[in-house]
Amino acid sequence: MGMIEKRKTARIYKKIKIEVKKDAKIRNLGSIDLSSMGIRFRTNKKVPLFDQLDFSMDLSTDEKKKNELSFRATVIRCEKCKNAKGYQVTLFFHDLKKSEIKKIEQYIEKLRIKK
Repeated sequence: MGMIEKRKTARIYKKIKIEVKKDAKIRNLGSIDLSSMGIRFRTNKKVPLFDQLDFSMDLSTDEKKKNELSFRATVIRCEKCKNAKGYQVTLFFHDLKKSEIKKIEQYIEKLRIKK
């Protein structure tokens, strides 16, 4: 019998350019875990649980083609980092369009092949 895969969505770890629209004080310090369900990254400040953040994410895989995605996400986890400064924030993407989910999945695929 094969291993049971717990996570249904592919994910990658990469620093992605993220810009939080309303709250410019929230900066992405790195350690990204991205899937089409959500994103986890390290921030410089604590973000309240269940906060809704509007932000954009740069999913460009080549310099010539800009591939930016803007959406809203909900903070579902925020904990102090143990071995780095800042907080680890997990955001859940809701109401992403099918085309946007596809965009994220294609981005993940491209990066996985690149390795």
